[in-house]
Amino acid sequence: MYLDAILSSIALSAPQAVEATLNSLGYEYQSDFARRYLAQGRVEVVVKLLTLRFGPLTEAIETLVRSAEGTQLDAVVERILTVQTLEEALAHHVDL
Repeated sequence: MYLDAILSSIALSAPQAVEATLNSLGYEYQSDFARRYLAQGRVEVVVKLLTLRFGPLTEAIETLVRSAEGTQLDAVVERILTVQTLEEALAHHVDL
C-alpha cells in the first residue's frame, strides 16, 4: 500500500518509470497480495480482449479463462489476433 500511495502522489510519468525499471530487472512481486491482484488484472484483460475480438463470452468460457494459469493466458494473448475463432484462440491452452 505504501508504494501505491507514493506512486499516486508523484508525477504521472514517474510510476511508469518505476514500473519499467522493475520490469527491466525481472522484478517479481513478492507479496501474495500483489501477485493476486496482478493475476486478476491479467485475467480481466484477456476476457476483455476475447470479448472484443469474438463477441460476448458464454459463462462456461469465461469460467475457463478465469481458471487458466498464467502461461495459458499468455498463449491465448499471443494467438488472439491471428486466429479466426474463439475455439482456436483457446485450443491447446485452456481445457475446452
